[in-house]
Amino acid sequence: MSGWGEVVTLSPPLSEPQPDVLYHVQGGGTGYLRPTDDKYGPELSFGRTMGDAIDSKIGIVKHAEGSTSLAVDWNPTDGILYGQLVQRFGIAKTFWSGQGYDVNVAGIVWMQGEQDAKVEEMADAYESNLRHFIDEVRNDFQAPAAPFVYGLIRGKDYRYRNVVRAAQFAVADHELGAYLIGTDDLETFEGLHFTSESQIVLGRRFATAMLGLRSIAMGDANADGIVNLADLNAVRNNFGGYGIGDVSHDGLIGLEDLNIVRNQFGTRVGNSAVPEPNAAVLSISAILAFLSCPRMRKRILRCPSCCRPAR
Repeated sequence: MSGWGEVVTLSPPLSEPQPDVLYHVQGGGTGYLRPTDDKYGPELSFGRTMGDAIDSKIGIVKHAEGSTSLAVDWNPTDGILYGQLVQRFGIAKTFWSGQGYDVNVAGIVWMQGEQDAKVEEMADAYESNLRHFIDEVRNDFQAPAAPFVYGLIRGKDYRYRNVVRAAQFAVADHELGAYLIGTDDLETFEGLHFTSESQIVLGRRFATAMLGLRSIAMGDANADGIVNLADLNAVRNNFGGYGIGDVSHDGLIGLEDLNIVRNQFGTRVGNSAVPEPNAAVLSISAILAFLSCPRMRKRILRCPSCCRPAR
């Protein structure tokens, strides 16, 4: 989640400040979403995809550090990084509230687990530790229904990698509102850290999962409560991409989404549209997104060329 993406490979709009997305990160202070170092993670494309799909302001709180474990460093009971996460969010919330935003947590994005895959005891406890982390972070941020979107670890050379991956699948199967993103088709530098392009794709996939939660009816691509021409256009305009228009929630906007909208055309979901939030924020590594969530569904988001391995 810290990211090894190389800033020199970026082009606008990701290489420039994004004025519709607020951002807070260690060492970079509070401002607009932008590269703050010579490396980046999935936050840049996540924020851009979310910002393009949501009218209200989005904010991202990034708190990440490599080579850290869920068992120790992110342990909600006494983990140093967990305590720092809570503190960092409090700083961002206070600042943005002072700017007139009504800040409400509505989601968490998480990419971690390789360090736990090095130690048998940590790997064996990963499922229970992750479920405990989800419960506690939702509780501490007063967001009991917040979706928890996370990525499948790589770490091909780590001895207990498959134990942690199995735990990730188990959490997605049994934890309400937990969404597992496929990563096996993404390129890495050395089997562990995602390449620059892969970080961009990963961020879009995280955003696709979050955006999928906004739709309250099959085919309602723009979540306005009715399936109509606007939804067809949302799919057509983003065909082959990620984000708004992915009504099948498979990680890519394509023919399946177009057919779903056509089949549901004219369907009205309710008397009013989905409410928009006043502000949205996301925390990376813990990435905390603040946006309205009309409903929760338990599922695994399947991405192009990603499939669930046989168990």
